[in-house]
Amino acid sequence: MVVGRQLKSLLLLMLVIEKYFVLRSLGAQDEQLYLTDVTKQYYNTTHMILSYFAESNNIPFIPDNYNSRILAADKGPDLLPIYRFNVQSSFLPDAALK
Repeated sequence: MVVGRQLKSLLLLMLVIEKYFVLRSLGAQDEQLYLTDVTKQYYNTTHMILSYFAESNNIPFIPDNYNSRILAADKGPDLLPIYRFNVQSSFLPDAALK
């Protein structure tokens, strides 16, 4: 049902935004946090996640809505980034340009 999928997508996006504000309130800086649109490869679906870069130009940690563990992006091989953005900028990851 289309309405059900749209509602689920909206709820997941709301969770991502909530995680963003929680991490900001805990001291994370804007340049460390990105909203990232990803494709979940095994299910061929897209959804929004929060990417947290503890250090600049490092592999981000992903508090994903589908996995209760917070993993580094290279430890969760089923997510392929499409694009990411924050309040300062937006990026197309190298994988999206190929």
